[in-house]
Amino acid sequence: MDGGECSIDADMNLPSDDCYYVATGPSSSLESSVMALPYLPGNDQWCDLTEARLHHSDIPTKHNTMCGGQSVFEVVRQSPDFTGYQPLNSTLNIPDFTILQPSSINQQAYAFILDYSNSMQNQPKEASENQKRIARMKRGIKRFMEVEVDLNMGLPMGVVSFSSIKETRIDHEIIQITDAPSRDEIIETVLDLQCNQDTCLHTGIQRGLQALKNFNLTSGGTAIFITDGGQYCSDDGVKDWLAEIIDEVLVQNVRFCTIAFSSAADQYLEEIAAR
Repeated sequence: MDGGECSIDADMNLPSDDCYYVATGPSSSLESSVMALPYLPGNDQWCDLTEARLHHSDIPTKHNTMCGGQSVFEVVRQSPDFTGYQPLNSTLNIPDFTILQPSSINQQAYAFILDYSNSMQNQPKEASENQKRIARMKRGIKRFMEVEVDLNMGLPMGVVSFSSIKETRIDHEIIQITDAPSRDEIIETVLDLQCNQDTCLHTGIQRGLQALKNFNLTSGGTAIFITDGGQYCSDDGVKDWLAEIIDEVLVQNVRFCTIAFSSAADQYLEEIAAR
């Protein structure tokens, strides 16, 4: 596999597992199914039932054994995707592919937008402190940061907490997570936050969008939005929080991953994710 000489397994007297055979041509005259020798230059056809590309159903290949001697194209055409298939009589048209992906690691920035309203620390009432929603959220984010986040990628992450308008803030600006100290900064920020009254969903989202802008990301990024309740914001009385912020979200093109603690969480959570 590395281009060197193949070693021989002493016990089996066969080439070792990292060895494989490569057919090298001549590509102008050697013809094969692309399924057999996909690396052969110019090899771009499946076998079928036509005279030009006749499948040999009698040779002892695994494909013939598993597929009852049918050609690859016969098997493929049995898929519902090929219902009504008609062969093209025109010259081959090569499709154009547009690949959508972030152009840099910074465009994959994450903002945690976390509910620190009093219900997060008081519910469920009958649960132990370790099983309250706030404890489960903190524990979940700690595990996510320690187990799932690849330090070699340098993913940018930050923290926003929301409750009342006064207590909604960017608790940790977005930074690149490149080592244990930077990862632990985010974890400690989440663990140290305290709960307050109210659940102003819209201001939490606005601070999350601002955190991404502060990272010089004017378009794109991802918000991980966690809450257990509906909109309750006594400071300004906003009821339709989605209408309040959806235009800002769409203009900034931020992807929302919403997580609801309990069935009492706001019905618009799924709507913002879908939009």
